[in-house]
Amino acid sequence: MAGWNEIHSSILIQDNEGALNHSKSYFLEDPDKTERKFLYAQTLAHLLKTQEAIHLVKSEDLLPVNAFELIESLAWSVLRKHAQGGEASEAMSVLGAAITRDVRGMKILMEKARSPNARVRGFTMKLAGFYPDPPLKKLVAKIIGTETNYHVRLEAMRAAGLQSNADATEALKAVPVGNRAYLCDY
Repeated sequence: MAGWNEIHSSILIQDNEGALNHSKSYFLEDPDKTERKFLYAQTLAHLLKTQEAIHLVKSEDLLPVNAFELIESLAWSVLRKHAQGGEASEAMSVLGAAITRDVRGMKILMEKARSPNARVRGFTMKLAGFYPDPPLKKLVAKIIGTETNYHVRLEAMRAAGLQSNADATEALKAVPVGNRAYLCDY
């Protein structure tokens, strides 16, 4: 199945235009085959063209038995698309990503931990405590040492505690203990 390999290779190297072209031509070779339609819809979903993907497959029987990967791709497409929205959309995206307990969710958490919006960063840190993954632990430790917003830094400290984050030990030791700003919760 050369078309399938070309599509996945293009996605892997982040050649989105190539993935879309390969996927569309593979689908158009035999548009009556459901698996080709699903693969094209998955590619559209991966490229955040969720509405097009749904429109393409809306007449199909989307049961988890025959379309689990497609349903999952559509769900991630919605989460990733909302991660680019306003504050409420970003927060809901972070919540959805955290609930999944999936590596793709962790990537969204890591991205949103660097958001320009302090509330989104703080909410992300609140949820990061439930992810014991090493890259997220390192990010939490870094945020403890570099974050300028009190609430975000406090949530990062709490996350480090929930994670039993040994990476954060040095950053936590550097927090000024005598500073009343860190002793009271506003």
